[in-house]
Order: sequence, then C-alpha cells, then structure tokens
Amino acid sequence: MVCAKRKVIAVFIGSLFATVAMAGDSWIQSGERLSDWLLRQHDASNNYLPGLSWRIPEQKPPQARMQQQLLDTLIAAPDFPVSADSRRRMTAWIETLPITGRIPLVMTDPRWLQAHPEADPVLQTGQSVQLPRRTDRVTVLSGSLQRCTLPHRAGAEAAAYLLTCFSKSALAIERVWLIQPDGHVLNIAIASWNREAQSEPAPGALIWAPNRDSEWPEWFSARLAQFLATQEQGFAEQSALPPVAAANAPDPGATESHARNRVVSANDWGLIGLLQTPTARMADAGDMRFGYSHVYPYSRGNILFQPLDWMEAGFRYTAISNQSYGLGVSQSYKDKSIDVKFRLAQETVVKPELALGLIDAGGTGLFSSEYLVANKRWDDIDASLGLAWGYLGSRGNVRNPLSILSSGYKTRKNVYTSSFSTTQGGQFSVSPWFTGPSSLFGGIQYHAPWNNALTLKLELDGNDYKHEPFGYAPGARSPVNAGLNYRLSDSVDLSAALERGNRLM
Repeated sequence: MVCAKRKVIAVFIGSLFATVAMAGDSWIQSGERLSDWLLRQHDASNNYLPGLSWRIPEQKPPQARMQQQLLDTLIAAPDFPVSADSRRRMTAWIETLPITGRIPLVMTDPRWLQAHPEADPVLQTGQSVQLPRRTDRVTVLSGSLQRCTLPHRAGAEAAAYLLTCFSKSALAIERVWLIQPDGHVLNIAIASWNREAQSEPAPGALIWAPNRDSEWPEWFSARLAQFLATQEQGFAEQSALPPVAAANAPDPGATESHARNRVVSANDWGLIGLLQTPTARMADAGDMRFGYSHVYPYSRGNILFQPLDWMEAGFRYTAISNQSYGLGVSQSYKDKSIDVKFRLAQETVVKPELALGLIDAGGTGLFSSEYLVANKRWDDIDASLGLAWGYLGSRGNVRNPLSILSSGYKTRKNVYTSSFSTTQGGQFSVSPWFTGPSSLFGGIQYHAPWNNALTLKLELDGNDYKHEPFGYAPGARSPVNAGLNYRLSDSVDLSAALERGNRLM
C-alpha cells in the first residue's frame, strides 16, 4: 500500500512538472494566457512591464542563424566597407551575445491583452516569461562600440542622449536605431536635414548610433538592431564594451523641443511648392490632391497625383476672368494644362534635393514653363532655389545658361499658340523647352514652432507679369510673395498670400 501511494505521488509530481515551468520567481502553467500570468504576479509596483521577456525555444534556431549571418558578414564578406579593426571588435562582441529565443509582444499590459485575445499568447510547456525590475537607464552605443549609459529623462528624444554623450561629434549622426526594452526597433532620422517625429527612448532602451563616417552601412545596422532586440533589457549596460563618460551634463531643456516631420504643401498651381514657385519636394507615394486657387485674373482648379515617390504629375483647368471665351459664349476663357515633376537626386547632409519639372507641357501652352529646382532643410526651415524658363522665368533676371550651346536658346518661339484661337488649341512640341529668357526663383518656408499646423512662406517670384496671355501686362509691384499655409486636418490645407505686391491669393 505504501509503495502504491509513493507511485501515485511520483506520477502526480511528474505530471505537474510536465505542465509548468519556472520563470524567475513565478510559475507558468501550460495553456494559460499571458494576461492571466501577469495578473498573478506579486509586487507589481516594482515590475517593469515594457521589459517583459517571453522566450520560445522554437525561436532559438532562427536567431542563431541571424547571429551567424552577422558574423559571416563581418568575417568573410570581401566587399564589406568596414575597417578590419572595427570588424574584429564587432565580431568579438556579437559572439558574446546569447541566443535567447525572446520575441517582442504587441503589448504587455494584461488588461489590454484580455481585451485583444488575438494578441494574448497562450503559454506552452518549455516557454518562459521573465519580468524584470524597473530600470532608470538608457544606453547609447556608438559606431566605434563605445558605451555611454545615462539616466532616463522623461520627454527627451534620442538626439538629446547623443548630445549629452558625445557633444559635437553627435552632429555627424544622421540616423539611429532605437531598440526599446519591449524588443521593438525604430529607425529614426535625427539630423537637421532629415529630422522626423519620433518616439522617445523608454527606460532600459538601447540606441545604436553610428555616425556617417563610421563605415557601418544602413543595411547592416538594421540587421544588427533586429538581433539586439532579442536580448534582455539592460544587456548592453552590463556588457564588456568600453564605457565612456558623458561629454556634457544632462540638459533639462532637452525635454522642451520635439522633432517634427518635414512639411510639404501645394502652391497656387497645385504642385508641391511655396506660392507661385515649385520646390524639389515631393508628397508621399500614393498621394492625390484636389486644389483651387484664385489670383486675379486666374482661378485654377488642380488634380495632382504622386504615383511614385520620385514623380509628381497632374492636370489643371484655368479660368481667365478678364478674357471672354469667344463666339458669343458669355463666360470666361478656359485653359487646360498638364504638369509633371521628376526628382533627380535625394537630399543628404551635403547635397540638396533636386527636381526637374514641366508646367503646361502641351496644348495652348499659355503658361508653359520648365524649371530646375533644389531644396535644403535645416530643422524647421526649408529653402529652395531654382532656375525657370518660359512663363515662370519671364522676369529674365539671368542669361539663359543654355545659350552657350546655341543661339537658338536665346529666343522662345510660342509654337503652341501659332495656330491658336478660342476654339482650337495649339500643337504639341518640345522645341520651346528651356529656351528664351530665364530667371532665378526660390524662397523659404518656416514651420512655426508655436503652432504645428502653421507654415509661413516667403519667395522670390521669377515672373514679372509683363508678358501675360492675351496681351495682359499688369506688372508686379514687388518680386516677393509672402503667405501662409494652415493644415486644418490631415486632408485639408488652407492658404492665403500677398503676391506681386498688389494681389491677394
């Protein structure tokens, strides 16, 4: 009888250990939801939910392959553009990192998980969950593999930690990879020319911050960050990497300013630009815009598309209120036009964004123009400078640079309207393109720091308005236009401006 009881107890204990696992000081029961496990934990005030680690044995082989791929690249890739010493030190560090099987969770709040059962995992035998104590540190890792650990500062963004750690050398860092303690990875632009809205590092976060001269290519940094996300919270702070002291004391004012995305908005013609002038900027791929503007005597309705991130194209209908449609029709004259703009180069720390565009590229050609324009950004200021031919360049304040190739570029023949009448459009031709007088244009837009929806615009217009269609020559009191754009919602912009020194837009 005693032996039989011992056998039953042994079977019961074996069964129990087959359905539960130990994680830290807490038991996991096979088949329970993660939310239930979290709600059973004690001393919740000291537990740090963002640092929760859910480990799955089946994830270890793919993570081991991820680690090996990094090592193979560092050791064997013949064209990897990194010095031998940097590769050696990175290899030695990655080899010390364990394969954990950890995977990120959408959310670690138990009540949220209960409300979203599709994101609330069912724990299984062999898995483990670890819930660390709260930390108050953020670690920055430079491209030279130096480690700087700072106290977490509520409201501070990644750039604030970099400036504290590395002072002026932080200005050479354009992108960082933010590995949050929950395992999520964010690739963030932080330089003055590409800065964007971003999440702040949470306590326990790691910032991988190679500068543009550190040789580490972006694709390698992205793979490295994904592997580092499988590690436990605080691993970098406790690693054997050489620590460096912060170059500056923490700046309390760093919490007062937050990075914002670059703002783009349409000009009077519907193109991404300032007021009368276009810029080299583009909207997001897939964007479509409907626009209407009025500057006497022109009322313009536009439909513009961004089919690709490097191409903008659209259609315009212009009503000219001081010109009759003709043939006894009691309405203003109407003109149709097609526009297109191509991005030739993307902005970098030293190079501007560059675009080439055509306005009113066919039909009557009343407003036909060609332009080359460049843009450079410094935080909330975005500046443009361009050269225009045709309508936008009619001020003629510079000699047509193409005239050195041929004297034919000095004069612009209006072949579009050679057979023009109020009932028949002209013939399409490329021969007028980039011919005739040319003019510099450009300006700045300022994203107002006191109002996130407001953008102020100031530009030098390349048109003197002395050569308008149908012999209209009002001229301009000023070559400078000034106005503003207010983003009423994600899909509605309102603009107003004083143009030519005597016209309200």
